[in-house]
Amino acid sequence: MSKEDWNTEDFVLDQVKKNGKALYYASRRLKNTKHIVLAAIQQTEGAIPYVSYHLLDDKEVIQFIVQNYVKWFNLASIRLKSDKDLVLRAVRQKGYTLLHASAELKDDRDV
Repeated sequence: MSKEDWNTEDFVLDQVKKNGKALYYASRRLKNTKHIVLAAIQQTEGAIPYVSYHLLDDKEVIQFIVQNYVKWFNLASIRLKSDKDLVLRAVRQKGYTLLHASAELKDDRDV
Protein backbone atom coordinates (compact mmCIF):
# COMPACT_ATOMS: atom_id res chain seq x y z
CA MET A 1 0.00 0.00 0.00
CA SER A 2 1.37 3.31 -1.06
CA LYS A 3 0.71 6.80 0.22
CA GLU A 4 -1.31 7.46 -2.94
CA ASP A 5 -3.61 4.54 -2.08
CA TRP A 6 -4.60 6.28 1.15
CA ASN A 7 -5.75 9.27 -0.91
CA THR A 8 -7.98 7.10 -3.11
CA GLU A 9 -11.61 7.05 -2.00
CA ASP A 10 -12.48 3.53 -3.13
CA PHE A 11 -9.34 2.05 -1.58
CA VAL A 12 -9.84 3.79 1.77
CA LEU A 13 -13.54 2.92 1.89
CA ASP A 14 -12.71 -0.73 1.30
CA GLN A 15 -10.04 -0.66 4.02
CA VAL A 16 -12.19 1.03 6.69
CA LYS A 17 -15.05 -1.38 6.04
CA LYS A 18 -12.63 -4.19 6.95
CA ASN A 19 -10.95 -2.35 9.81
CA GLY A 20 -12.30 1.02 10.89
CA LYS A 21 -9.02 1.94 12.55
CA ALA A 22 -7.51 2.12 9.06
CA LEU A 23 -9.02 5.62 8.99
CA TYR A 24 -5.81 6.63 10.75
CA TYR A 25 -3.89 6.18 7.48
CA ALA A 26 -6.38 8.00 5.24
CA SER A 27 -5.44 11.33 3.76
CA ARG A 28 -6.72 14.47 5.45
CA ARG A 29 -9.19 14.95 2.60
CA LEU A 30 -10.69 11.51 3.11
CA LYS A 31 -10.81 11.91 6.90
CA ASN A 32 -13.16 14.79 6.08
CA THR A 33 -15.38 12.63 3.85
CA LYS A 34 -18.53 11.78 5.76
CA HIS A 35 -19.43 8.44 4.19
CA ILE A 36 -15.90 7.13 4.72
CA VAL A 37 -15.87 8.21 8.35
CA LEU A 38 -19.33 6.74 8.96
CA ALA A 39 -18.22 3.44 7.43
CA ALA A 40 -15.18 3.41 9.70
CA ILE A 41 -17.08 4.11 12.90
CA GLN A 42 -19.79 1.65 11.93
CA GLN A 43 -17.07 -0.98 11.78
CA THR A 44 -15.51 -0.04 15.14
CA GLU A 45 -15.64 2.68 17.72
CA GLY A 46 -11.84 2.52 17.60
CA ALA A 47 -12.02 4.77 14.54
CA ILE A 48 -13.58 7.66 16.46
CA PRO A 49 -10.28 9.20 17.61
CA TYR A 50 -9.32 9.62 13.94
CA VAL A 51 -12.46 11.54 12.93
CA SER A 52 -11.60 15.05 11.73
CA TYR A 53 -12.56 18.10 13.78
CA HIS A 54 -14.69 19.20 10.85
CA LEU A 55 -16.86 16.09 11.10
CA LEU A 56 -17.07 16.32 14.88
CA ASP A 57 -19.21 19.37 14.07
CA ASP A 58 -21.46 17.36 11.75
CA LYS A 59 -24.78 16.52 13.38
CA GLU A 60 -25.29 13.28 11.43
CA VAL A 61 -21.88 11.96 12.48
CA ILE A 62 -22.38 12.91 16.13
CA GLN A 63 -25.91 11.48 16.13
CA PHE A 64 -24.48 8.16 14.96
CA ILE A 65 -21.79 8.30 17.64
CA VAL A 66 -24.34 9.14 20.35
CA GLN A 67 -26.66 6.36 19.22
CA ASN A 68 -23.92 3.73 19.18
CA TYR A 69 -21.04 4.92 21.34
CA VAL A 70 -22.42 7.62 23.65
CA LYS A 71 -19.26 7.71 25.77
CA TRP A 72 -17.59 9.60 22.91
CA PHE A 73 -20.08 12.50 23.07
CA ASN A 74 -17.37 14.60 24.72
CA LEU A 75 -15.66 14.91 21.31
CA ALA A 76 -18.62 16.73 19.75
CA SER A 77 -18.10 20.35 18.77
CA ILE A 78 -19.14 23.15 21.10
CA ARG A 79 -21.99 23.94 18.72
CA LEU A 80 -23.37 20.41 18.95
CA LYS A 81 -22.94 20.30 22.71
CA SER A 82 -25.48 23.14 22.67
CA ASP A 83 -27.97 21.18 20.54
CA LYS A 84 -30.76 20.33 22.97
CA ASP A 85 -32.09 17.35 21.00
CA LEU A 86 -28.64 15.80 20.71
CA VAL A 87 -27.80 16.40 24.36
CA LEU A 88 -31.12 14.89 25.45
CA ARG A 89 -30.40 11.76 23.41
CA ALA A 90 -27.00 11.43 25.02
CA VAL A 91 -28.22 12.10 28.56
CA ARG A 92 -31.04 9.57 28.21
CA GLN A 93 -28.43 6.90 27.48
CA LYS A 94 -25.82 7.94 30.00
CA GLY A 95 -26.59 10.68 32.49
CA TYR A 96 -22.95 11.61 32.91
CA THR A 97 -22.84 12.99 29.36
CA LEU A 98 -24.54 16.09 30.76
CA LEU A 99 -21.08 17.01 32.03
CA HIS A 100 -20.08 17.66 28.40
CA ALA A 101 -23.15 19.72 27.44
CA SER A 102 -23.03 23.49 27.10
CA ALA A 103 -23.45 25.54 30.30
CA GLU A 104 -26.82 26.73 29.04
CA LEU A 105 -28.13 23.18 28.69
CA LYS A 106 -26.68 22.11 32.03
CA ASP A 107 -28.99 24.71 33.59
CA ASP A 108 -32.00 23.68 31.47
CA ARG A 109 -34.51 21.85 33.67
CA ASP A 110 -35.78 19.86 30.67
CA VAL A 111 -32.37 18.26 30.27
